[in-house]
Amino acid sequence: MKMNIKKVLLATCMAGVMLLQTTLLGAGQNVQFEHAAITSSHSVRFVFDGQIVNVPIVLGQPINPTQIPVPATRYAEMFIPGEVFMGWFINSELNSQALPHYINNPNRLVAFDLTQPITASMLNANGNLNLQASWLQYGDVNGDGQIDTLDHMLAQAYMMGFIGRNQIIFETADVNGDGRVDTLDVMMIHAHIMSRPSILGPTRP
Repeated sequence: MKMNIKKVLLATCMAGVMLLQTTLLGAGQNVQFEHAAITSSHSVRFVFDGQIVNVPIVLGQPINPTQIPVPATRYAEMFIPGEVFMGWFINSELNSQALPHYINNPNRLVAFDLTQPITASMLNANGNLNLQASWLQYGDVNGDGQIDTLDHMLAQAYMMGFIGRNQIIFETADVNGDGRVDTLDVMMIHAHIMSRPSILGPTRP
């Protein structure tokens, strides 16, 4: 009697599984399961501050915004500029450019749009997308990796309306972070160049 009960239960379970499979196939949901299985091994590798954070992705969908890491703020100190987070860039492109943010670089890089759907063409041979964080020092108004007289001149020219916002890197020119590039920013950049006491960028709370 016990053996018969086991056989009945087993048969019932198998029938239930077959019914579930038939229902899913009929609804076209098998395609979703197959797609998830194919893309489960893909990930975005965020590289920053000596860390690598792997975030799983599904092709055709954007990166989950709640899983995108936020790099630590690089604060300023007296005589030592803080740094502006410029965004996430495709690793291979960033490493192939000597001055990726230089305003006169015809191949100047644009930060990767994290809201766009991820496609297979974005992935490397290993099926991953490698994104690397990039920073620029506050005061480096033209993005050439230095803070010098040219940066001071550019900030001053922008403040006076002689050049437009597209001719400077606004985020690095706004050294006090008040949303403007004005006399105070120009003075602080000049003080830094002259090795006078200056703080370019936010300070640690």
